[in-house]
Amino acid sequence: MSPKVATLSKGQYKREDLIGTSMNALCDDAHYRDAILKAIKQSGRAIDVVSTFRNGDGSLIPCSVSATIVRGADGELKTIATLRDITDRKHAEEEIIKLNTELEQRVQERTAKLESANNDLETFTYAVAHDFKAPLLSLDGYSRLLLDGYADKLDDQGRQFLHNVRDAAQQMNQLLNDLLAYARMECEDARAEPIELQALIQTLLAGFAEEFKARGVALSVTVPVGAASADREGLAMALRNLLGNALKFTRDTPNPAIEVGGRDQGATCLLWVRDNGVGFDMKYHDRIFGIFQRLHRSEDYSGTGVGLAIVRKAMECMRGRAWAESEPGKGATFYLEIPKWTAPDRSRGLTTTLKDVAL
Repeated sequence: MSPKVATLSKGQYKREDLIGTSMNALCDDAHYRDAILKAIKQSGRAIDVVSTFRNGDGSLIPCSVSATIVRGADGELKTIATLRDITDRKHAEEEIIKLNTELEQRVQERTAKLESANNDLETFTYAVAHDFKAPLLSLDGYSRLLLDGYADKLDDQGRQFLHNVRDAAQQMNQLLNDLLAYARMECEDARAEPIELQALIQTLLAGFAEEFKARGVALSVTVPVGAASADREGLAMALRNLLGNALKFTRDTPNPAIEVGGRDQGATCLLWVRDNGVGFDMKYHDRIFGIFQRLHRSEDYSGTGVGLAIVRKAMECMRGRAWAESEPGKGATFYLEIPKWTAPDRSRGLTTTLKDVAL
């Protein structure tokens, strides 16, 4: 028995007090005693087994017990054990557990508040959008009726005023539609599926065909064969917004050109929409993807300021990314990088879910 037992027992035991004392009397918890004995029987030693040491006054001291079997000079097997006071370590562990519990509680509270705020915002967005849409449709409808039935009773200025009213109503209606689209885009609803990029882009371009022709746009398409792992509606919405932007900002370009390209990058697919329009200064790069952010006056280029925010949110929901490169007066290129579709290995009988898809 080491003389240091006095230190462990905080002076309540001396070495001679414990000689011949059973370990069972000192090791308070039967569970720990059994763990020590089991380890010794299996491997001949126990290392850093946490236990409790019963002190002279009955108080318990947390200890780390290490023990090994040795053969004495008399040939008998004996156990040598060391007990190390781990009171400070236990206090530190308890403090960490307490802090983790408090942190988890705070995270849960803040998450609940954030979810509540998001729900309130979504409800507010829907309510405002729907409440505004009804009078806007009436305003647009009655303005059209006035133009159709009473245009001859108005002078040029009166007719222009009505056209302005209709344009404003339609622009506001588009803004509300974009807001609703942005609010509805929840990442939990994004469903990854194989999307044939060539087929999707050809379908989208068909919707712009008349405007391309009317504007004399030189269109080039170089999208490789292959499938992306993406949410169909989210990807279509992002590309539709980029194509609309390219058309808008080449409006005053003498020979407008739009390129829709793509490249297989192994684990991902890279798509881009490039134009030779007005471009922008790269110092505003992050700003243009924010909601309601505009670099040009609405009088010069119409729009709601929501389109590129939808693009970025759609990419985030698909675990992809969106960015742009541009120079003022030299056009812009908008990039979308999305995961490539990896077909499940049917030969092994595996079922691939969204969680299994490498993103």
